[in-house]
Amino acid sequence: METDIVLRDPRSLKPHPIIAGLPKWSNDDERLIALAASIQDGGLVEPIKVTVDGLIADGRHRWMATKRLNLDEIPCIIVRDEDVATIAMATLLERRHYTPGQRAYLASMLAEPAFKERQKRRLENLKVGQNGNPFVPDAHPMRIGEERVEKLEEFCARMGVSVRTMQQAREIRELFREHPEHRTLTDQFGNTEIDVSFLEFFEPRILDENNPYSLGGALTGIKSVLAQEKKASAGKAHTGGKPKAQDRQMELFVEVFNSHLRNRYEYWAAADENQKAELLVNILPAVEEMPIDLLEGLEKKLRAELKKRTADTQ
Repeated sequence: METDIVLRDPRSLKPHPIIAGLPKWSNDDERLIALAASIQDGGLVEPIKVTVDGLIADGRHRWMATKRLNLDEIPCIIVRDEDVATIAMATLLERRHYTPGQRAYLASMLAEPAFKERQKRRLENLKVGQNGNPFVPDAHPMRIGEERVEKLEEFCARMGVSVRTMQQAREIRELFREHPEHRTLTDQFGNTEIDVSFLEFFEPRILDENNPYSLGGALTGIKSVLAQEKKASAGKAHTGGKPKAQDRQMELFVEVFNSHLRNRYEYWAAADENQKAELLVNILPAVEEMPIDLLEGLEKKLRAELKKRTADTQ
């Protein structure tokens, strides 16, 4: 997959489209400044992986640091274009500071091109077989690091995430593609952004280093917005633009669960056992006053969710 080291002008290089969407440091990030200082003192120890066309497969921050230093030449390793996604996947696996949700979200961006690479290799093997040479169906399976990956379950296990988390990541990315339109959105801290798409609003929050959104929380938020827009549209169609009072009460009821309660899960996660016990005691009266049909509906969903999560961890 890799060849000997060659020297390239960093100004002639640019990130490969496959990794262009992955998070990167800003030009004034302290980490980038420190990396540039390290390279200035000791040189670029680890070469940058690039294709023959000068597209970076791995080492984007090192490349940014060398540009900051105005270096004329840097050591590079030439890799095949069809290996870029697999290389990026292996690099992602090394980034242990990501949460499982963040790792799944980023991996979902790379999974499709990585599996396409695998299919291309299989076609290459098939051509070899047709030429009379031995044909090995899986001579070049998709690999992440040193391990080959055949199924979604194996892929998720290798990336350190559950199948459910990966499915959530893929669903979020699908919603981003299906709903590129802009709208006004407000996050859990009350910060409002005007004229943004779901992608522009949620992706930075999912990948935030300090208080990242969970994938489940992001999904709930997106679906809640879409549901409210659908109801508002239906209300306008039937009432001349004014939603019915009953519809508004239903929206408020849903908002309690999908917005107010969901936004407090992080506090529950940070609480110790005594604090959690106290919280449960304080919320029990609200549970005791719930209508029986609401309790029954929640019980079914809670049992199904517990069963699903238990299966994911086995």
